[in-house]
Amino acid sequence: MELSVGEARADPSPISSVPTAVTLDEENDTYSMGSLTKVLDNGNTLLPQVLVSLALEEEQELDFEQCRRWLQNFPALAMYAKVQGMYKSNSTLLILSVPVVIWDWIPDDPACAFIGFVYSQDLLEWRTDKKGQLSNVLPRSTTSSIATDNPSPPKPTSPHSNIANEKRVQQELFHPDIKDELSLKMPANPLQGVEALVTAVRNLTSNDNYKAVANTFDEILQLREQLKSKDAELGRAQKEIIGLKSKHESRVQEHSDVSKIIDENGDLEGRIASLWKAKETEIASLRLAEDSEIAALQSAKAELQSAKAKLQSDNATLKLEKDILKKEFGEQYKSWDFRTSKQEDLEGEVAALQQQLEQENQRATASEATLTDVQQQLVEYQYELQEVNEKLESETETLDKKQLELDGTRASLKSCQDTLQREREELGLEEPDLDNLAARFNAFVETSHRLAKRFFLTELTENENLTWKKISAELYQPDLVKIIPKKYSLSNSIPSQHLRMAVAEKIIAMIYHSDIFRQYYLPESDEIEKVLNQLYKENPRREAIFRSQLRYAYKPEVEQGRVTSIVKSAADKAVGFLGPLLFAPNAEGDFRSEFERLLQEAVNLWRYVQRSAERGFVENEPDNSWDGYEEYHSAIELRPDQEVHIPDEPSAIMSLFPRVVVDNSLICPGYALWSNQSTVVAADLESKARNSLNGLGGNSAVGIQRRGTRRFSSSGEDTPQSPRSP
Repeated sequence: MELSVGEARADPSPISSVPTAVTLDEENDTYSMGSLTKVLDNGNTLLPQVLVSLALEEEQELDFEQCRRWLQNFPALAMYAKVQGMYKSNSTLLILSVPVVIWDWIPDDPACAFIGFVYSQDLLEWRTDKKGQLSNVLPRSTTSSIATDNPSPPKPTSPHSNIANEKRVQQELFHPDIKDELSLKMPANPLQGVEALVTAVRNLTSNDNYKAVANTFDEILQLREQLKSKDAELGRAQKEIIGLKSKHESRVQEHSDVSKIIDENGDLEGRIASLWKAKETEIASLRLAEDSEIAALQSAKAELQSAKAKLQSDNATLKLEKDILKKEFGEQYKSWDFRTSKQEDLEGEVAALQQQLEQENQRATASEATLTDVQQQLVEYQYELQEVNEKLESETETLDKKQLELDGTRASLKSCQDTLQREREELGLEEPDLDNLAARFNAFVETSHRLAKRFFLTELTENENLTWKKISAELYQPDLVKIIPKKYSLSNSIPSQHLRMAVAEKIIAMIYHSDIFRQYYLPESDEIEKVLNQLYKENPRREAIFRSQLRYAYKPEVEQGRVTSIVKSAADKAVGFLGPLLFAPNAEGDFRSEFERLLQEAVNLWRYVQRSAERGFVENEPDNSWDGYEEYHSAIELRPDQEVHIPDEPSAIMSLFPRVVVDNSLICPGYALWSNQSTVVAADLESKARNSLNGLGGNSAVGIQRRGTRRFSSSGEDTPQSPRSP
């Protein structure tokens, strides 16, 4: 839908071909055209209007409701608009017209705004219902045959003095969706209406039957050109008159003869009057000729439209007859084709049904045989099912009895567990959390390793009283010959420092094994040890009970004194062996204090194993499953010439922390010094290099004999023991 403003309509077609409808006013039952018309000098009545044009297909009905909804987008303009529908086939026009009360905007000559011409003699007044809908909207099939009834002309009313919503209507008339812009500032052109009329009539001559009158329009254009030339001559004459007047004034000033001037003036005025009269006569004759041509054109237009309407009617009749014949032929052909195809389909269906019947008979015969077999199998399955049901009932009874027995056994087991728990509490036996115990042992191993690193991974500043030779003489004693590696060099090198730290960890591990990680803290007795081992082999539970009772052989304060004595004795052993390596100032006192605290922590940790219902074992002889400290390998990086001395099959040189096992659970994996670790390889190479310079093949027996003895203790019970399991 497009809103077209500025479309000119002059001398519309007869009412029979262009039916027109006018909408209601909300207050009255009909709009009266008198208040909206203006009478021109030639007696015609003009009605300004705004057109909304719709191009419709041949079978499409004009939807007035759709037009009304569209006009709601322009609420102010909708009160002053007209909707027309044009069918492409026979140009039947149906118009819904709403008056446009915009005379206050238009100058005296309506061509200035050029909204369009509608003559009141061709308007129809149609009524609508109260909802604003047309009460007799005609279908397209009947619009071309409307009789030329001439209803009563519009009733005159008083003119409207003002326009409602003037600014809003102006805005909507100049809306960007409106293609033809309406401008009230267009220059006045009296011939604009004629141009529109020529264009409108020329469009009707597209049919070959009406091309004979086309020359008439050329004559009108020639008259228009003549009128323009006469207007130009009139302008030139006016200029001559003005020139003559100026000459007259100059002559009045030059000559003093008043009478002569008056005579000359009279002659001039006579000439001017005659010229003016001649021009007016010529213009009047031209206008009369033009009016006569326009009247002739209007008459020709009426004849053309009448002939066109007749041709359209004939075309519609022929088209209707053609459609009827085409429809009848199509129906007859469809009927014949349907009967032929239906007979062929029926024959095919009969053949298919016969074949299907034969197949179904064969299937029915096979199904009867199969059904007999299935019935026989069903009888057999029923007998088997009956036997299975009997067995199931028997098994259910047996399961019920076993369930009762199991419930009784569970109750008895629960009672035994409760009794066992009470007995363990009475005997002081516990079930330790092995994961937690393993985590605590790992933390203790790290603490012990840090202690050895702090006091023995050190450098010596030699002086007159303290030299490596003197330290070596004090360190090498018979009890340590088996502990210290044979190829061992004392120096400030990194391998030598790490080897000294490993020796210290070895001594501390032996003390843990012999003095701290014991089954009980009573004076050791071979007889008691034999009894415990025998009981463990025969009945581990009795062994745990006997071991638990041994803890109560002394009162708690007496046992604590015994433990304190063991801790002090173990610290004395460590200081006695490792004293020569504690060469830093105040190192020996600090080491004793720190080591005693560490030993007390080891006692507290080991008590969980002593109270365990499962026996704990301690091993201090490393094997291939033991772990190693990464620090002994990553402390230095071997050169390529040193890497060739790494043994292909590494072996454990000495224990650094014992392995702890509770029952079959590994609590601490045990840590050892390995022969393929970088510090060990480098220390071995350093020792060989020094022996080569000194001409020695290792530690000489003479050197060992000169060294003093430093034993664990003079008492027999504190002498070093071989690694064992408690």
